[in-house]
Amino acid sequence: MKHLFFFIVFIAANSLIVNSQHIYKDGFLPQHLTKDEKERIHEIYQKLSETAPPFQYARSIAEFEPMSGALIRYPLGIPLSLVALMSEEVEVVTIVANESVRNQALNDYQNHGVNLDNISFLIAPTNSIWTRDYGPWYIFDGNNEFGIVDFQYDRPRPHDNAIPGVFASANNFNYHHMGLIHTGGDFMSTGMGIGASTNAVYSVNSSMTPAEVDSIMQLFLGIEDYHVVPNIHGGLSHIDTWAKFLAPDKIMIREVDPSHQYYDLAEQAVAYFESQTSSYGTPFTVYRVYTPNNEPYTNSLILNDRVYVPTIGSAWDDAAISAYEAAMPGYTVYGVYYSGWWSTDALHCRVREIPDNEMLYIKHMPIVQEQQAHEGYQIEAHIIPMSGEALYPDSVMVYYQVGGGGFSSILMTEGEDNWFSAVIPQQDIGSEIGYYIFAADASGRRENHPYIGPYDPHFFTVTGPLNFAVIEGHVTLNEGKSDVSDVLVSVGSVNTYPDDSGWYELQIAEGTYTLTAELEHYIPYVSDEFSVSDGDTIFYNFEMQHLTPPENLIYAVEANDILLNWTHADIPAKNYYKNNMANGNQEFSYFNIYRSIDQNDYDIIATAFEASYTDSDLINGVYSYFVTAVYGDVHESLPSDTATADIEVSFLGDVENTPTGFTRIYPNPFGRQLTIEFALEYPSMVKIDIYNSLGIKVHTLAENEYTAGNHFISWDGRNQSGRSLPDGLYFIRFISDHHIKNHSIIFDKSMQ
Repeated sequence: MKHLFFFIVFIAANSLIVNSQHIYKDGFLPQHLTKDEKERIHEIYQKLSETAPPFQYARSIAEFEPMSGALIRYPLGIPLSLVALMSEEVEVVTIVANESVRNQALNDYQNHGVNLDNISFLIAPTNSIWTRDYGPWYIFDGNNEFGIVDFQYDRPRPHDNAIPGVFASANNFNYHHMGLIHTGGDFMSTGMGIGASTNAVYSVNSSMTPAEVDSIMQLFLGIEDYHVVPNIHGGLSHIDTWAKFLAPDKIMIREVDPSHQYYDLAEQAVAYFESQTSSYGTPFTVYRVYTPNNEPYTNSLILNDRVYVPTIGSAWDDAAISAYEAAMPGYTVYGVYYSGWWSTDALHCRVREIPDNEMLYIKHMPIVQEQQAHEGYQIEAHIIPMSGEALYPDSVMVYYQVGGGGFSSILMTEGEDNWFSAVIPQQDIGSEIGYYIFAADASGRRENHPYIGPYDPHFFTVTGPLNFAVIEGHVTLNEGKSDVSDVLVSVGSVNTYPDDSGWYELQIAEGTYTLTAELEHYIPYVSDEFSVSDGDTIFYNFEMQHLTPPENLIYAVEANDILLNWTHADIPAKNYYKNNMANGNQEFSYFNIYRSIDQNDYDIIATAFEASYTDSDLINGVYSYFVTAVYGDVHESLPSDTATADIEVSFLGDVENTPTGFTRIYPNPFGRQLTIEFALEYPSMVKIDIYNSLGIKVHTLAENEYTAGNHFISWDGRNQSGRSLPDGLYFIRFISDHHIKNHSIIFDKSMQ
């Protein structure tokens, strides 16, 4: 196990910069820009130093996730009582200018009841106390490696601006710089791809479009949904002065009287977030804290199961504490009094949490919709021990309660790649189910989802009929290489996948239905209409018909023409069961002929009704082809077995070589990893998406700004959620500022 932060690091001050502690008492630059800084504001635009982004896909860590420490600066801008409180539970890392200041801090801490076993120091010059604003941001990258994300601080304060890099270097953390001007007080994250800032982020980065700013946030922090909103608090445009994410689906927003100058803006912010989808797929739940005189109550700090709220001796302090207790059941809420809190700058601005970089991470999308009474309730979670220590499989449990009663437990079943699942038993109509997930690993970490566990579990309600009918049977596949367990069998809104033997079972309410089944490269199955009553059990066996692909593609060159021929098996007779397709019938319709020139994109160049085609009047180049069969006018088979044939037409002529687009895609077909090489004539925003043969986007590989020149990216055959996709034909779509290119590929896991 790594032991972090127990160190002393000496950083030499830049000899060209006079240490701010020699100019301002105790190094306290004011919150606002000084006159000198206003004259030097251009400096923040001169030293943008973007690094390579993290390995995709990055995930910004939320404040309410497991934390191991807190980062502050001494001389302090917070009361020593807060240092003592934090040191009870986490390590407090204090930035000091030198050994002398370190000794002063230790003496101060010792005299005020601070737990010195949880104190460490980072020795580096600073300009101010606002570690929130200039301190490091945190991610886990696509390899689950912890890292620091840096930005250009929106103040010309070089010592402050250097702290994220100093912190990363001292701890040997991965370091990434966004090349974006920002500030920590104006960014918050749900930890699940949603972030929020005020529109100051667009103003200060005015040389970029909002879309360019958003793309940087996505690339470096994994922010897919970036809420950039108007400021509703006077002065400093920092979102933490008026709002705070409390959980992936909760946000606290200040409340003021109708006569207050920011009343309308505050209510607009509430209406906005209530209309937005949270990371749990539900609208955000908005909580309010009353700030009639601009009290800094939203400028609070969450550290594990504690919440520290700044108080100022106002008559509304107790109400603020109560507001947090109502919004965050199970957390211990501390009011922290200090005469130095300001309306636009308080506790949160002056403390930066430090995540547990070896946390036990539980990724789970809660059940949020109403559930049927006649079936169990599937719970799935991806559980990752970031420490690298072993996860205890027998510790992974779902705890559930019915109607607020006691919790019962179910052991979750381990699947591939640390995915776990369990089924909460069916319950009566009207029941409210609460549940949480628990896991432990060999590092000693024990975590819940949601974080606070039984005190504020996930909830859903049960509806629908308790009685049901059962339809069950066997699915078989006629030819092809697909797995029968990938067939999606549906009756009404209820669906399932068969087991490896093809056996399926569905529980449905009384009514009239048709059964449908879908599998890529097979004819969709649609049954006759049937009716069921409560208690019925119906056996229904059926066969899925393979969309037979062409085979034995050959070619011949005659002058400027290429003659293609192939074979295609006779269309099988209709099977015993009715099997009409949703859009036509199962009969063969025509062939699609695909062509690529000089290893560029494959395009459909023609259709044919016979097993031959002549490509005429060609110019010099290398040509590749494959053929597919189309059934019922809409359903396309896998490509011909031989895939492609390379031909060089030997006479004079030039093929235009576009400098922007794909340059090489290999191997094709592929089974493990596909490499996509592309070139840009000019710097450009590039988006690369993968689509299946039905035209459905399954993965976005890139959506970034690239420099001119050659680049490459890889794909492992998985969708955006990390699940392996079925074999078949896929298409790569390349979009740059002035070009759109498409290329077909074949994924075949048997080639691994």
